[in-house]
Amino acid sequence: MSYDTVALVAQEPDLATVARVLEHIAPGLWLQPHTDSGLLELRDDRGSLLAAVEPGLALGSRQEIGRLLGPEQQDAAPDPCWWVETRARPDAAGHRIADDVARTLTARLGGTAWASGQADTTFRAQTPHPAADQVTDHAVLVTQDRPVVPWSSWLADAVVRALGEADVLDTLWARHRTGRSDTTHEPAWRAPGSALGFAVGPRRVRLVGLPATENGPLPGTPFGPPEHRSVWYPALGDVDDPGRAPKALRTQWEHLAAHAGKGSPRRTTDEQ
Repeated sequence: MSYDTVALVAQEPDLATVARVLEHIAPGLWLQPHTDSGLLELRDDRGSLLAAVEPGLALGSRQEIGRLLGPEQQDAAPDPCWWVETRARPDAAGHRIADDVARTLTARLGGTAWASGQADTTFRAQTPHPAADQVTDHAVLVTQDRPVVPWSSWLADAVVRALGEADVLDTLWARHRTGRSDTTHEPAWRAPGSALGFAVGPRRVRLVGLPATENGPLPGTPFGPPEHRSVWYPALGDVDDPGRAPKALRTQWEHLAAHAGKGSPRRTTDEQ
């Protein structure tokens, strides 16, 4: 379990701003971008991950702040608002870094900050991705001490990377469905749910072709080397046009379908 902070800031925190803040609060640590994602990592002299920061995400709906962090944060958040999340190692050094990131960003850009509860180290292990507490052959474990754990780019990155590297990912669709809040009852799902995005794995990328998967109408986040590439396509929500996300995903899927068979299928061992 990580220790998490969220800075809800009034001005757009671009990558350069976030990087300057990290260099200011932790001058003795190594700052580097995480491979194949937009996360910024802070590592100590031994190379161990201390914290990871996701640069600002513009929020189109204040109700999302209330749903994820509570009504008090919704009332205190600026308008417009950008969300900057930090996940840190659950020790004193990690707590300090995460708190300093949120405090410094809100002081420079205006806004308010939120912090999760005290982190538990029971399940934490060194993993290839900062969003995951453990990665096994059969599961990706993520634990967070917060009211609601949202499906974020962090989780998408971790799941798609783990499945892609195991070569078991062909196509993955992520959807959000509203269920009962009372967990003492059996879950009951209603309606088809809203799409959060979809991912294609190395097999599908090889079938479609690398240029088509990376240059379609919807921007994707690639994972892995070109010869073993997976791509995640997040839904682009629009508070004024709720139908925009499924339309964009459908357009991207049609683009991939139109290029199916034009890639290079994997060669057999004999052919190699």
